[in-house]
Amino acid sequence: MPSSDTAQISTIIDLVQIINPGSTLDVGCGYGKYGYLIKESLMEHVWDKDKNIVNAVEGYEAYIADTQRAIYNNIFICNAMSFEKYLQMNYDLVTIIDAFEHLTVENGKLFIKEILKKSNYLLISVPRYVTAQSGLTDDPDKLEEHRAFWTRGMFKKMGNCMIIPNSARKTIILYSQNGNFTPAIKKFCSKKLLLKFVPYIFIDIFNYMLWFIKRNNPDHFIRRSKF
Repeated sequence: MPSSDTAQISTIIDLVQIINPGSTLDVGCGYGKYGYLIKESLMEHVWDKDKNIVNAVEGYEAYIADTQRAIYNNIFICNAMSFEKYLQMNYDLVTIIDAFEHLTVENGKLFIKEILKKSNYLLISVPRYVTAQSGLTDDPDKLEEHRAFWTRGMFKKMGNCMIIPNSARKTIILYSQNGNFTPAIKKFCSKKLLLKFVPYIFIDIFNYMLWFIKRNNPDHFIRRSKF
């Protein structure tokens, strides 16, 4: 079963925590990795399906096993373009992680438009450079085939969106239904841009300096234990 790049997990889950969705739709759920991480990151009991609604869409039924059934409230076995089958409710967030490149350009445009009618936010992650990939031999729809290479400019032409800086080899895009983004999301984007170009050693030095200055303040720090 194909999987997504693990280097992007922290960026995506940090953003999910900021959005704090009560309902999420995971399109192209695969193993169910992001369904699990979304529930865990929102500080709810991952197996309590009533705490946070996380539904999924998967076009290749053979991928679905007991693991995914335990994670998701509902799993819709259908093509991502079959909107009438799975867009029966409004969502706070819809994610499509490492699956958008399997749509044609025209279908990708339609997907963005239709999803934003039913979701406050749409989060897309695609490889920064899409290579050729064929579909599975036992899948007549060849859903795993790469069909389009979307650039940042193409995403921006579809409406107001934020390109989230990241250190993975990914283009991560966030759309909002009304075209606006909260200050927390904007701040997160600025922080990720800074971290992309500033070596982490400087961030560690800065944080250590803050700790050193405030180390005598018991309201901020726990003193190191002595043995």
